[in-house]
Amino acid sequence: MRNSPDSGGFGEPVTGSGCDYTAFSCDDNNPCTTDVCNGSGGCSHPNNMVACLDDGNVCTTDACSGGVCGHKSNSLACPDDGNVCTTDKCAATVCGHTANTAACESDGNACTIDVCAVGACVHVASTAACTDGNMCTINDVCAGGVCIANLITCNDNNACTNDACDPSTGCVFTPDGGFICDDGNACTQNDACAGSVCAGTNSATGSYCAAGSCDAGACVACPKGMVSTSVDGEGHCAFDYPIWGNRSTSPVGVYTAVGDGTVSDSQTALVWQQTQSNTPVTWPAAQSYCDGLVLANQTDWRLPTAAELETLVEYALPAPNVDGAFFPTVDVDPTWTSVPRPGNADHWIVEFTNSASIAFSPPNLTAKVHCVRGGKPASAAPAQRFVASVPNVVVDSATGLSWQQLAASSTYTWANAQSYCSSLSLNGTGWRLPNVRELGSLLDRSNGSSWIDATAFPAGPAQYIWSATPVEGNAGQVWGVDFSEGAIYGYFASHGQRVRCVR
Repeated sequence: MRNSPDSGGFGEPVTGSGCDYTAFSCDDNNPCTTDVCNGSGGCSHPNNMVACLDDGNVCTTDACSGGVCGHKSNSLACPDDGNVCTTDKCAATVCGHTANTAACESDGNACTIDVCAVGACVHVASTAACTDGNMCTINDVCAGGVCIANLITCNDNNACTNDACDPSTGCVFTPDGGFICDDGNACTQNDACAGSVCAGTNSATGSYCAAGSCDAGACVACPKGMVSTSVDGEGHCAFDYPIWGNRSTSPVGVYTAVGDGTVSDSQTALVWQQTQSNTPVTWPAAQSYCDGLVLANQTDWRLPTAAELETLVEYALPAPNVDGAFFPTVDVDPTWTSVPRPGNADHWIVEFTNSASIAFSPPNLTAKVHCVRGGKPASAAPAQRFVASVPNVVVDSATGLSWQQLAASSTYTWANAQSYCSSLSLNGTGWRLPNVRELGSLLDRSNGSSWIDATAFPAGPAQYIWSATPVEGNAGQVWGVDFSEGAIYGYFASHGQRVRCVR
């Protein structure tokens, strides 16, 4: 064999060219090598990295490496097994189906969460809000895979409607005429439903209402300084300040036991039920009790005002601090007055204790009852109670006392308070610390902010103020008036409190 000048390579002789040459192949039948005729009389077979024979496994990558056809594992997606709760992916040359936590097909229940778990679609109960489609339920919420709801209460607080519920529309209030109702107006009677409205006819003029007496269906307030009480169902305005004048903390010789179950008071002109009712009752029941009381052939008994009932307190006595010779059944239990407390439904009470005398209580709680009748006529009241005769001094025309208009700006212990008043020079001297009844006479139970006449004493203050009266039976305590609450009670003499002097 010779080199063929025509081919430039090696091979057998080729006929018809003068010389015979034969073609030579370098193919080594290995797809992973590249067969090259090197031109110097031989072949070379360098390795390549081309794709090679597919082994039919999608989880292998068929490629040449090192002159050999290899089938390396891959992580490609592989054929879907039809389960949404598995992820189809190659691993270690095998098509794997790994469980996932993806959302899966809904079961149509709003109270379950549709999610894959352990290769299967599960429906886990939720606690989400839901709706049952019923307008008569509220606060719908899922529980145990079911929508649970609470029935609504259809109540328009109108006694003149029938309250019902329609599942498709909700609450329905149908007028219900003809039924008895209460229009909330003490000055109307025979209240009845007309359609969905409660209405009554006007009560008789003079009937009782909380502020005074009725006139043409409206409640007419009592004059300043007076409060409303009921006498045989009629409105009666009684004084809630001492028009009877200045009264001692332990009056002597004012009571007379009439002998018919009553005690008269010569200073106040009041006549008292001698034997207090021993059964505690609510305030409305107390008012009804006195309204219906027939005693000493009299029917005009009523609940006393706070100022009237407080006259029975004997501050020089231990509890029960009342004159037991005339009122043997009175004890330390609270006793109702007729006076409401502004701003809420409470009413004032009097306690015959050595810790408090004037306090207040909700009308649905119970207290005892001590009825009264009579009293000074309206003509006994001064035309103007408080008169500022000289600068910074106010004269009380009812008691004849002169008051320091502006309370001391500082606080004092009880002992220092007495010294402050005795040394005060304000349009003269002679000032002193008032006793508890004198100081309590300034209470204005119609003024629910400072509990004192705001015109006569514009600066208040709405604070506790010392009296000169020690608390009998409670050593170290002294009576005072709390003008932030309108109450009278004892406090420790060593504490600092405000001062208002009198003469």
